Amino acid sequence: MTKMGRNGYLQQCKDIVNCRIEIQKGIEQIPELYVVGEPSSTVVAFSSHEPVGIFGVMDEMKKRGWDLSPLQYPSALHLACTRLTVPVAGEFLRDLSDSVAQVKANPEGYNKGSQAIYGFASTVPDTTIIDEVAQGFIDALYAA
Repeated sequence: MTKMGRNGYLQQCKDIVNCRIEIQKGIEQIPELYVVGEPSSTVVAFSSHEPVGIFGVMDEMKKRGWDLSPLQYPSALHLACTRLTVPVAGEFLRDLSDSVAQVKANPEGYNKGSQAIYGFASTVPDTTIIDEVAQGFIDALYAA
């Protein structure tokens, strides 16, 4: 803050929130997608309508250099906007639209990869197994 000052910091915050608003509006213009919840800060979560699998979209976006975070209940993705996102919001939306079109053209082609992992995990009726697997993973991680 000492370098940019209070006004500079506030401007950065406004730019980042406005970036999220721009991206949210862009997502709302893609018929196969919808925004999850009512974003109010710098994070926007979104999901897809069938037959477009949201985790297939995630895989396509990764090929284009974007690292989106997966969510469950509902299956969705989220983007946390930062200063780095501000100048590339338009590029993000173009890549997102292209990714959705790619998945829509071949939905069966995305039954592997992230769709298989996250899609399966969201169908587990007894989630206690998830806690057990996570605990086992952490135990194994710290045992090394």
